[in-house]
Amino acid sequence: MKLLYDQNLSPFLCGALSDLFPGSIHVRDAGLREATDGVVWQYAAQYG
Repeated sequence: MKLLYDQNLSPFLCGALSDLFPGSIHVRDAGLREATDGVVWQYAAQYG
C-alpha cells in the first residue's frame, strides 16, 4: 500500500516509513502544497 501524506504531516515520513509503504508521496512533492482537500482526494483517486 502507498500513502499520500497530507500537508499537516511531516514530509520526512515518506523516507522514514518507505520500507512499510513504498511509493508513498507527500502532497508537497506532488505539487499540491496549496491544494484544497477535494483536489488532494482527486489526485489520490487518480494515482491510487
